[in-house]
Amino acid sequence: MIEILIAITLLGTVVAAMLTGLTTAVTASALDRDHANAHAWLQTAADMLYARELDQCDPLIDPATEIADTITEYEATIQQTDNPEGWGADNIQITDIQWWSIDIDPTTGVGTEAWGTKCDSGDTNLQLVSMQVTSDDGKIVEEVEVIIGE
Repeated sequence: MIEILIAITLLGTVVAAMLTGLTTAVTASALDRDHANAHAWLQTAADMLYARELDQCDPLIDPATEIADTITEYEATIQQTDNPEGWGADNIQITDIQWWSIDIDPTTGVGTEAWGTKCDSGDTNLQLVSMQVTSDDGKIVEEVEVIIGE
């Protein structure tokens, strides 16, 4: 009788360990799949931004207003992409936009170039767009930065 009790205990321990391992594998697989889906969605959104007409900045508009307007324009574009199953279109968003600007000192003729909020469409038409996908529960966050321009 004791041998049967020991055998049942050992079998129960082995089955419990196998179920724990299986649960961990399924959870890890789902998490990895969600990361891959989020990244693929960002790649598709980046391709959509490359394909659309560049939203030209206006140096006469307040930089904060210009950034907000451009983000609104670009978000409308990227939210048209096919999102992974179970993810809402609002899970993808533009988090920041910066313009490449060149400042040349008229006295020395020395120029400085940098990404910033200053819109200077006369010098360049390059934009650094930061995009992010976040899962509903916040466990998955994928980000990418793309440079678009003419």
